[in-house]
Amino acid sequence: MYADASNSGLALRGYKDMILVGGATHRVGQEKRDWNEFREKILSYYPEAMEREHWEVEDCVSLDGIPYIGPYSDKTPNMYVATGFNGWGMTSAMTAAILLTDAIINGQKTNGATESYPWGEVFYPERKIVRSQYFANVKENVRENIKSFLTRKSKIND
Repeated sequence: MYADASNSGLALRGYKDMILVGGATHRVGQEKRDWNEFREKILSYYPEAMEREHWEVEDCVSLDGIPYIGPYSDKTPNMYVATGFNGWGMTSAMTAAILLTDAIINGQKTNGATESYPWGEVFYPERKIVRSQYFANVKENVRENIKSFLTRKSKIND
């Protein structure tokens, strides 16, 4: 898989005699990107390309950009979670499979680490989130809610 560094860029992956193209990211609930604009961008790189299928997905993103992998909560010791892959599901799913398998078979420490994988604590769902990341997310959500409220209110008054 190849991905460019920009938030609105393309991700490319070969499959048989085709190329799977991803991109056109946007926050859930906000205005979606224009499919035609996305198609034009692809055609600028691959003028002979023909679209066979298209679809849309929603990728869960954690507050700090690192997946949540481990026990769902202290109250549910036999329930596990693996989410927040931020569009990197193929890589993160393998990491989750390794960590969760080891946690189930060999046990997990209270910080998410296991005997075999001490780095598991990086992905622990109850890890501490840096305050600046938390408040940046809250700020974005408040801004979008106010914008949405004002847009609806102006339509009601019309």
